Order: sequence, then C-alpha cells, then structure tokens
Amino acid sequence: MRLVTLNLICSVNKSEARRIAADMLKNISTAKALIFDLRDNIGGSPRMIEFISSYLFHQPTKLNMFFDRNGEQVSHSLTFMDIPGKRFAKDIPIYVLTSSLTFSAAEEFSYNLQSFNKAKIVGEITGGGAHPVQTRRANQFLRVTVPFWRAYNPITKTNWEGVGVIPDMEIENELALSTTIKLILEQNKKNQVK
Repeated sequence: MRLVTLNLICSVNKSEARRIAADMLKNISTAKALIFDLRDNIGGSPRMIEFISSYLFHQPTKLNMFFDRNGEQVSHSLTFMDIPGKRFAKDIPIYVLTSSLTFSAAEEFSYNLQSFNKAKIVGEITGGGAHPVQTRRANQFLRVTVPFWRAYNPITKTNWEGVGVIPDMEIENELALSTTIKLILEQNKKNQVK
C-alpha cells in the first residue's frame, strides 16, 4: 500500500501548485482508496480545494458559498469541469484524517467532502475556523483579526465556525492513520469474499 499526502497550502504560484497536485493525483489514479491526511494542515488556498475536489466530483458542484455582512453572496467554491487527467471512480472509499490543528481551508475540504457524503472523517474535531478574516491595525501596539465573510454550505445550511468539523470516527490523532488503513484493509477483504 502506497500513501501519498496532499497539502492544500500553496507555497508556490497557482499554476505550479496545480501542476504538482495534478501530477500527484495522476500517480495515484488507480488507487482503490484515498486517504487525505490533513492532521497538520492549518489551511491554504480555496482554489486548491476546488481543484483537488474536482477529481472527486463527476458533475460541476457548488461546494461552499460566502456571504458578506449584508447577507449578499459574494463568492463561492465550485468544482472544475475540465481537469488534467481523470477523475477517481465514483465509488472509491475516501477518508480524511483530521486533528485539532486542522484549520481553515483544510477544514473546508473536510467539511465539503463529509457533507456531500464523499468521505468519512477520521480523527479529532478540527479547530473551527470557517469565516475568512482580515487583520486590521487598531493602533501601534494592537492588531485585530475580524471575520469579513460568512461561509455557508449548501447541504448543511451552516458551517464549522467555532465548532470544528466533527469526525465520523472520533479517535486520537496518533491512531487515525493506522485505524483508517485497518478499516480499508478489512473492507477489501470483505469485498474479495463477496
């Protein structure tokens, strides 16, 4: 069994990040199950959420919406119709590993997949940061971080702000990967018996 970790953080330019992600996804395109290990991921790019999610959804899908303080929709996350490479099988088992450190974009990715019944979340409750924020300088000694948009999931009609993403299987961080691998292997055995 080969494990691959995909990170939602874009430390390189957008086109380079997409190329790297597409190459990694192509390398695992024949996988029988996917594990996204986001236990140490504190966030990243909303565009990378859309890009990686596009390999998991077979129809254009609105994943998340954002509303301003006046209640006006100002943005949304949407899967891409065209992607380099091929999409994963519709029935591929997908697991997302989370911890209390998992935050922001990593939480959105987890929450989106969970709410659309695309993945099982295994691990700890995440940090609970759903709303995009801006930092403002109050004076020379104080900076204030204030949410300026509100995230809204079209399935749950809410988000994970302040409560985190609740795992389907809540388990200690250190046990999440080994437990998930064991689940996948047990399911493979059951499928071979059928």
